Amino acid sequence: VPQLCQAVAADPKNLDVQLQLAKALAGQAQYEESLDLCLKLVEQDRAGFGEQARQVMIDIFHVLPKDSEVTRTYRRRLSSLLF
Repeated sequence: VPQLCQAVAADPKNLDVQLQLAKALAGQAQYEESLDLCLKLVEQDRAGFGEQARQVMIDIFHVLPKDSEVTRTYRRRLSSLLF
């Protein structure tokens, strides 16, 4: 993750590296950080990397408890971006 953070800092417009970082964060159970990054990707590139980021978010939602406040908050934020 530290290398990916450095790569994002070095090239903040590289959406592929941001998506890799979001996946890595999710893999380390840093869900809110991952979800924040995914939301930014959805906002920047809805059809391309944003669609992949949306799927990462859905995967995280399935890992978290259904009554999780994190899930509710980020589902709402994702919904407002998409609709």
